[in-house]
Amino acid sequence: MVLSALLSSVIAGIGWGLAFWGRRQTKHLCRWAYRSHVVFMSLAALRLLLLIINHRFEYAYVSSHTSTSLSPLYLVSSFWAGHEGSFLLWGLIGAWIGLVLLRVARPLELFFYNLTQLGLTSLLLISNPFALLEIMPTEGLGLNPLLQDPWMAIHPPVIFLGYVGLAIPFALSLAALLERKESEWAQRTLPWSLFGWLCLGSGIIIGALWAYEVQGWGGYWSWDPVENAALIPWLMATALLHGQLQAPGILKTNFVLAISTYLIILLATFVTRSGLFADFSVHSFADLGLGGLLLTMVALLGVLASIILGSRWKGLRGQRASFLSVATIAVLLCAAFIVGAGTVTPLITAKLGRPASLEASFYNKGTFPLALVAGLLMALFPWIERKQSFIIPGIFVLAGTIPIAVLTRQPLQSLFTGVFLVSLLTNAIAWVASRWRSGYLIHGGIAIIFLGIIVSANFTTTERLALRPGESGEVVGHQIRYLGETPTGLEMDLTGQGGSFKAFPKIYSQDGEVVRKPHIDRGLFNDIYISPLALQQDWGPGLRLGKGETVVQDGYEVTFLGFDLMGHQGGRVGTQVTISGAGAEHQVVPTLTIKPSGREQEIAYISDLGLAVALDEVDAGGEVVLRLFQPDAAPQVLILEVSQRPLISFLWLGALLAIVGSIMTLLQRKGYSQGQEH
Repeated sequence: MVLSALLSSVIAGIGWGLAFWGRRQTKHLCRWAYRSHVVFMSLAALRLLLLIINHRFEYAYVSSHTSTSLSPLYLVSSFWAGHEGSFLLWGLIGAWIGLVLLRVARPLELFFYNLTQLGLTSLLLISNPFALLEIMPTEGLGLNPLLQDPWMAIHPPVIFLGYVGLAIPFALSLAALLERKESEWAQRTLPWSLFGWLCLGSGIIIGALWAYEVQGWGGYWSWDPVENAALIPWLMATALLHGQLQAPGILKTNFVLAISTYLIILLATFVTRSGLFADFSVHSFADLGLGGLLLTMVALLGVLASIILGSRWKGLRGQRASFLSVATIAVLLCAAFIVGAGTVTPLITAKLGRPASLEASFYNKGTFPLALVAGLLMALFPWIERKQSFIIPGIFVLAGTIPIAVLTRQPLQSLFTGVFLVSLLTNAIAWVASRWRSGYLIHGGIAIIFLGIIVSANFTTTERLALRPGESGEVVGHQIRYLGETPTGLEMDLTGQGGSFKAFPKIYSQDGEVVRKPHIDRGLFNDIYISPLALQQDWGPGLRLGKGETVVQDGYEVTFLGFDLMGHQGGRVGTQVTISGAGAEHQVVPTLTIKPSGREQEIAYISDLGLAVALDEVDAGGEVVLRLFQPDAAPQVLILEVSQRPLISFLWLGALLAIVGSIMTLLQRKGYSQGQEH
């Protein structure tokens, strides 16, 4: 079916090419060929879905990503859990979107759009979702526990909708250049650019919400290479939208942005799915041989686009852009460049023999001034558009910043907060005055997002504590009592100024992985974020010993003889320890291994005495900290991290408003004149 889909796409492409060169009789044939492509892609997707639902573990993809224990929702979402299924989903979405384009597009536009589909379908020949195993397993490996979440079930399809939406301006750009129909290009492509921008942005927000609710580290964005791979084209698409809304269009910039945005999507797909970031990203895919074909696809489309754009470059005539458009596009492209430079740094350092990734502080410091300028531009937009003075918003910024700076003693953060407060205020006023014009709603939503980012990043308080069942403690202004493990989770009661509530965070082991699911008590202005870090046995007090020293605990003599040099490698440290008591002497070797992902302890058990010895610390002076305990009698201790995160709900509220504003813009496009900027 995949091969049939590929062949029908090839026939459709040839037909549209001939139709452009005057063979109009081929138009009917290529339309049916493309419809056949859609049918074959749909049949391939339906076949894979049925294989998954029916637990056909003789197929490698089904065995690798599903199991009989998965719920129906996660069985369906396992469709796009790996390389093969995700490319099939991307191609399927592209095929069906192409049916919409088929009704309104010209032959050459359909030819170039079909090229993008041809590339995706070609990937499925190498990344085959229907490959069979030599031996059929009785059970599948299952779906990654972190992916078993409703948000992650919808995140990839929404992202792929964005990718497909932004493929259409790419195709329409190349066709408009060859047909010399640049004057109507912006109006034809703007709805698709907005659709792609909306879906890609929505997918990014869904991914951030998933990270916040599931991963348990309390954040929503880690500047991971795969996260950045979606953010960079979104920033470029935002720049494209601001260029397209400039009448009659800054043509050269717009064409470059429309073409390069889609090429960046393909390039980002290459770097994240070729295994290049396997050591630097928790989201990266392993290399399954797709890298060469993806890079070839990027190169061929890039060369083709460069030739077409270069041939028409001198003939492109637009107009001088407004200050606001130029500044906005410059800020967005600078942000995309900084994120891109930081993202490829691990690849460059790896080639130099010193692989390393940049800390989040690089991105935060690099994008902070750009975000500040973006806030000023959004604050000024309603005033500039209405030919008002710059003085009024400037006074608002100062009035909003000074009291915040005095109260918090953080001038830069206060300036940032003040700017986006003014941006929110001016766009809210303009939204009402303009009778609900959607551009102001989008800007207001983005201002709310940035307010949530700056306040939650700078005013979050986090504390840790260890509790046994029945014990209480105080964290972030709340009294917390741990009641113990229940089928629902780790039950605990919290009491604070806002009242009392029960929390049920979870921590468990699944398929060899420790899965942590936080409990979030949500509020409009404040979230209480409760994340279990570990549930471990209480090993009692630590025994600090130098080489040759002996201490007595519970009637047993514990002697540190020295380090086990045979096991001292790869971050692993072993210690030779003698335990004497009850008329017997036992020598054991507990170990401690330090890895980038954390500490791993290999506990030494003495079954005759019912004891265990753990190596807890090794210091530079050669001393060690050992723990002697009874494993069967040791009580469990919950290590808990509790955070108070102010205004983090503004991220989700602002995103929702921006999404609503974008949908309104799509629905209102017929009522827009080309001269309107939003």
